[in-house]
Amino acid sequence: MSQVRVLIVDPDLELGENLVRRLVTRGFVAEAVATGQEGLAVVLSEPVDVILLDLLISDMDALDALDRLKDHAPALEIICLIGHSASVTGMEAIERGAYDFLYKPLDLGLLLEKITAAVEAH
Repeated sequence: MSQVRVLIVDPDLELGENLVRRLVTRGFVAEAVATGQEGLAVVLSEPVDVILLDLLISDMDALDALDRLKDHAPALEIICLIGHSASVTGMEAIERGAYDFLYKPLDLGLLLEKITAAVEAH
């Protein structure tokens, strides 16, 4: 199997870049962007296996971003990241097509398990 490609869509670029470093050291190909529009642009230009989508993106409604990402790549697995101030629940995201969700602050071990499970489900 080829390397798993993970796209992180999170307005906190420091967190995104930190996750990129952690994922790359574990054999993943990872990239971080700050907005939903940037995430859509990546999905339209290159294959992605899993997206980590923060539900507090600022440039569009997170559920609309989820819908648009799934419209462009229906087989794409999306794991939503939920912070304390998010108004969207994990179950709402799953009902709209997300594979799963995690609460911030992230537990790296659990995140890796969810990414692996999402890839295997795909």
